Amino acid sequence: MPAYSSLERVSLSAIDFADDSYRVSRKRPLDALRSSIERFGVLESPLLLRQNDRIIPVFGHNRILAAAESGLDSVNAVVVDRVDPTDYRNRALLKCARNEAGPVGRIKMALVLNRLGTGADDLRRTMRYGLGVPDEFASARMLDTVLGLPGHLRDYLDARDVGFKVIKELVTLPTEAQVFLGERAGDAGFRINIFREMVEMLSDIAVREGTLEPVLAIPPAQTGDRRRDEQALFDAIYALRYPAYTAMREKAAKIVSGIERAGCGVTFPPYFEGGEVMLNVRFVRGEREESIRKRLSEVDARGIEKLLDLL
Repeated sequence: MPAYSSLERVSLSAIDFADDSYRVSRKRPLDALRSSIERFGVLESPLLLRQNDRIIPVFGHNRILAAAESGLDSVNAVVVDRVDPTDYRNRALLKCARNEAGPVGRIKMALVLNRLGTGADDLRRTMRYGLGVPDEFASARMLDTVLGLPGHLRDYLDARDVGFKVIKELVTLPTEAQVFLGERAGDAGFRINIFREMVEMLSDIAVREGTLEPVLAIPPAQTGDRRRDEQALFDAIYALRYPAYTAMREKAAKIVSGIERAGCGVTFPPYFEGGEVMLNVRFVRGEREESIRKRLSEVDARGIEKLLDLL
């Protein structure tokens, strides 16, 4: 342990809670942590940095917030005038081992280590084997780029543990597209597979069209149903990415609607894969041959032929 490991009692009112300079943990509900503190106190002492006339958190942001919400007015903490790089690395590795930091938090750890003077080889080794951050994120410029993403988006990436491959593609998008995704993801809490496909489609549209203005003009869905809103946005982006496919799908939907009006259910492959269309005609007990033949004769054979031609 470093020489500064001794504890001192620190008033919570003296800590600048608003300073997130060193924050790397995911933002999460504090109910369980607050309950633990109320019963057993703060079990792991925060690391605080004395900076001019302020005291700012280095590690333990959630702990001191939960302590304040629990009614405590002070905590035992390690207070330093300078952050020791080795101690910071060890605490960062422990936080990663506990899965308390998402991809953005891990990138921020790397940036802090870089600014604390960690050598390039040691930093790359720590990132790769300790923080789980790929080598292509090792430059200070790339670290700054990720941390420059909009706040809503950074929080989403950490909360959902979005993969670094997606983040690498995400940072190539225009700032307005990043803001767009951050706002929509924050509102709907996108499922990770939906978010990943949206990023890929936006990247493709930007390359093909040279602009994302049609995407940015998509109005927010406000049904009150998170999943329906998420799907509506996905479908709107998909239509812009694959206009020919979307036109075919709309054509198929009209044909299917016409067939189903005659009381015949249709199963049509949504991505036009395969070579078959399935029909479902329901008959009930008591129907006679004449009724059955009549209903079968009303099936729109021409419509079915049109569907088959789309496959």
